[in-house]
Amino acid sequence: MSGNNERSPRRRAATVRSLRPARRPGTPREDGEWSVASWDDLVTWVRLRYEVMAQNASSLTFRLPTTEDRTQLVYVHHRGEVDGHDWLQIESPIARLDEIDTRRLLELAEEAVVGGAVAVGGVAVFRHATPLEDLSFAEFDAPFRLVTHIADQLEHALTGTDKY
Repeated sequence: MSGNNERSPRRRAATVRSLRPARRPGTPREDGEWSVASWDDLVTWVRLRYEVMAQNASSLTFRLPTTEDRTQLVYVHHRGEVDGHDWLQIESPIARLDEIDTRRLLELAEEAVVGGAVAVGGVAVFRHATPLEDLSFAEFDAPFRLVTHIADQLEHALTGTDKY
């Protein structure tokens, strides 16, 4: 290439792609909400609204701000078909099981309106699951935010730290 004013084809393609109107993910429902038609639609929608730390074919990883300069690690997993429905899980680690009073964890988690506490590989995790079928984006977002907030509150109450 000669001269610094020429753009590479790769750069030009990225500029053109960024000017195309984005396809709205999902499908319209009778109530006016847009439903998550597939895992791919959910991924597209989430990537437009949140910074994704990591992604593979069946999961997304986030580090989301919570309160008082705290952050929380959150995972969204596509679990595939279970009992005839396509499922996803939202989960967030709280603490290592050997570092907390697990009875106290269960007592504190009782107040939650979504999800529950589970043990995964020696770690206490707050988890919520929902079928993708007919799920609106708002119906995903509310539990996603609640799981994040609840896990952070539980971590703070049980450990006083912000490890996860």
